[in-house]
Amino acid sequence: MKTYQNVLFVIVFSFFVLAFFLWQTKRNISNNAVGNQAFQELNSQLQNLNDLNEALASADASSVSYSLSGDPYYLDKFRDDTGTVTMIATRMVESYEAYPEQVANMRQLMELMDQKVQLSAQQIQARHDTLSGSYLQFFTEKKRINNKINQQVSKVKRFNEGVFDGNMARFDKASKNYYITTLIISLATFLVVYFMLIRIS
Repeated sequence: MKTYQNVLFVIVFSFFVLAFFLWQTKRNISNNAVGNQAFQELNSQLQNLNDLNEALASADASSVSYSLSGDPYYLDKFRDDTGTVTMIATRMVESYEAYPEQVANMRQLMELMDQKVQLSAQQIQARHDTLSGSYLQFFTEKKRINNKINQQVSKVKRFNEGVFDGNMARFDKASKNYYITTLIISLATFLVVYFMLIRIS
């Protein structure tokens, strides 16, 4: 009778061990998914920043081209590019709702970009005055704003990378805990089953 009880104990114990491993495996899969999501979010945000810079540079080039040539094509392109800048920036702000500090960084970046767009619009209006000192001041002012924009973009990038590093650190910690716990449970299971089999025999 005692032998059957020992066998039953081993079976029940093995069932709970199996359930534990399945649960741990599910947790590990979830952690991997979180790590992949963090990596994808970082890539997405960096791509958004690149798209934002490209749209802003294109708007700047369009304003200069229109000022020099008067071709309406560049005026239309300037309007399209500024619309793209606003759309991407707004999308990025919405994606950072969980990070108030980054929302503030993005709003400051949007203000700087808006200043540059307004300056480009003024440059378009002043195209007939291309030889005046006021026109040349546009380039000086744009250079100043560009420097501020680059600094703010770097700040946004650093924040993105910091969030990513934090997510990956938590992922690594969870993975280490998973493997350590699994090792301990495996060792304990081996010892319990081993001694129970000795008792049965």
